[in-house]
Formats: sequence, structure tokens, C-alpha cells
Amino acid sequence: MCKECFEFFDKDSSGSIDKTELITVMRAVGLNPSKKEADKIIKSVAEKGKDLSLSLSLSLSLSLSR
Repeated sequence: MCKECFEFFDKDSSGSIDKTELITVMRAVGLNPSKKEADKIIKSVAEKGKDLSLSLSLSLSLSLSR
């Protein structure tokens, strides 16, 4: 189920959620983040050495740790 949800919001099928896609995810759950807030979230969890986005594996580990 998590993979399907991730893929639904990964509009460009890149295997990661970028800032624009993250804002869409957050709005889908009733939040209204600014671009600055989305940047801050991504920077706080982005994988070291990779672009500023959330991968499926990172997203799953974050959701499982809660």
C-alpha cells in the first residue's frame, strides 16, 4: 500500500518525491505548507549525497519509525 501511495504522488516517476510533489502530498492530508517549509522538511531528511528529494525507501523508513 505504501508503495502505491508513493507512486501516486511521484508524478514524474523519478523514484523520489521532490519539493513540488511533497507539497501536493501535504495538501492531500489537509496541510498547507509553504515552499520554504517543504524545503526545510526535505533538507532535514534528504539522503546525504543525493538530490533534495525523498526516496521510497527513506519514506518507508520514516513512516515505520513513527
